[in-house]
Amino acid sequence: MNRKERRSAGSSNSAQDLFAAAIEKHQAGKLVEAVALYRKALKLAPDESGLHYNLGLAQMQLGKPEAAADCWREADRLRPNTPHILTNLGIALSRLGRWEDAAAALTQAGAIPEALSNLSAVLAQLGRAEEAEAQARAALALRPGYGEALNNLGIALYHQRKIDAAIATYRQAIADAPDFAQAHFNLSLALLTKGDWEDGWREREWRLKGGVGNLGSRQHSRPEWDGSPLAGKTILLYGEQGYGDSLQFVRYALLMAAQGGKVVLEVPKPLVRLFSGLPGIDKVVATGDKPPPHDLRFALMSLPRLFPTIPACPPLKVEPKDFVLPPGRKIGLVWAGDARAHDPLAQATDRRRSLDPALLAPLLELPGIVWVSLQKRTPPHPPAPSPAYGRGGEHALPLLPLPQAGEGRGEGNFIDLMGPMRDFADTAALVAQLDLVISVDTAVAHLAASLGKPVWILSRFDGCWRWGQDGETTPWYPTARLFRQTSPGDWAEVIGRVRAAL
Repeated sequence: MNRKERRSAGSSNSAQDLFAAAIEKHQAGKLVEAVALYRKALKLAPDESGLHYNLGLAQMQLGKPEAAADCWREADRLRPNTPHILTNLGIALSRLGRWEDAAAALTQAGAIPEALSNLSAVLAQLGRAEEAEAQARAALALRPGYGEALNNLGIALYHQRKIDAAIATYRQAIADAPDFAQAHFNLSLALLTKGDWEDGWREREWRLKGGVGNLGSRQHSRPEWDGSPLAGKTILLYGEQGYGDSLQFVRYALLMAAQGGKVVLEVPKPLVRLFSGLPGIDKVVATGDKPPPHDLRFALMSLPRLFPTIPACPPLKVEPKDFVLPPGRKIGLVWAGDARAHDPLAQATDRRRSLDPALLAPLLELPGIVWVSLQKRTPPHPPAPSPAYGRGGEHALPLLPLPQAGEGRGEGNFIDLMGPMRDFADTAALVAQLDLVISVDTAVAHLAASLGKPVWILSRFDGCWRWGQDGETTPWYPTARLFRQTSPGDWAEVIGRVRAAL
C-alpha cells in the first residue's frame, strides 16, 4: 500500500495505527499476527481496498488461496479494474484449479507483464497452448528477460511439441536466474522427451529443490547416499510421486542389491503387496509408515542418474485368482487417470490425458471381444472436450452401464470386476488373465507393461516425457505400443486408429 492509501486507511487514528503495526508484522514474516491486525483494522475501515489487498497477500503467503481470493474480490469491488488486484486474484484462482475464472481475472487485469505471464500459464493448463505462447511473448515484449514469462513460454512451446524451442527458452530463463528451480525442472522434462538422458536426469534433481511444489520438503533422519559402496549398510529408497512412477522406476531398486547392502523400499500403500518379494529387496513399507532402521536414504526417481542403461522390468509375482470371464478375446480398458483433487496442476494434466468414455463406442461395438474394465474409480471431473466431437465431457460412465462396486457383473460385452480390488496386486491378477490392455497414460499402463502384457497406451498430444517425441515404441516397456494424439484433445482420431489395429 502506498502512502496515500495508508492515509485513507485511517478513518481514525486507531485504524491507521493498526495498519502500520500489521505492515510491520507482515514485513517481519509474522504472518498470523499480521492477519489478526489487518482484520482489526478492517473492522474500523471496512471499505478500504488496500487493507483487503494486504490481508490477501498475507493469506496467500500462509498457503490459503481461497481466503486470499475472497480478500482480493472485495478489494476489486472497492477499486474495480485495478491491475495488481486482478492479477493476484487470478493467481489465487489458478492455485485453486479454477482455471476459467483465473483466465477471466487475468484478462481483465490488462496488459501488464505479471498478468500476461500468469495468463499464459493458465491458458496452457486449459489446453490452449498457442494462446499461451502469445500471452507469454506479449509479457516479454513489455519486460524483456522476464524469467517467469520465459518459463511460461517454455511450457507453452512444450505443449505444442516444439521441444527444441522449449529447451532454448528454459535455458534463457536459467541463464538470468541460475537457481530458478521450476525452469530447471521443466528443462528436464524437455531434455528427457528429446532423449538427452544425461542432462535430463541431472536437471530433474531440481524437483527436490523447489521445482515441484513441496516435493523436497520432507525431513529425513538419515543422510543421502553419495554413491559409495553400501557394504554392511541399509539404504531406504523412497518413491515421492505417483503410482506409475514407482512402477516404472522400481527396476532400479533391484540394481541397488548389487551394491552390497540391504535395501528397504518405501512406496504408496497400494503397491506394497505387489512389490513384496522382489529379489534383492529386504523389506517393502508403505509411505507414511515408520520405516525400519536404516543408514542412508535416496529418492527412487534419482537412481537413473547413476545407472546409464535402462534395466529390464522387475519380476513381479502375481498371486493367482479365479475370475469368471466369458470366452472370447479379453481386453482391459482404462479411460481416465487419477485426478488427484489436492493438486490443481495434476488435475489439469489429468483432464488432457483422460477421454470422454462416449468416444469408446467404436471399440465396444466390435464383435468377439470381451471388454474388462480396469478403471478403479470414476473421475470426479469430466475429461477435456474433444474438438472432433463438440464439447463432450458430460459422461461419467462408459456407453455400456457398469454395475455397482462389489460384484463382478456386466452388460453386453463389458465386464466390471474392479469393485473388490484392494490394491495393485489384485489388479495384476486380473491383468494376467487378459490378452491386451488399452489404457490412457496412467498407472495401469505401467502395471500391464511391467507384467509383460501387451499394452496399447493412448497418449495425449503434449505427451509425458517418458514416451519420447514420436514413434510407437518405448525403451521402457518392450510390450507397449503408443497411440499418440495428432492434434490437442482429439481422442476420436486415436480411437479410430485403435479400432483399425484391432
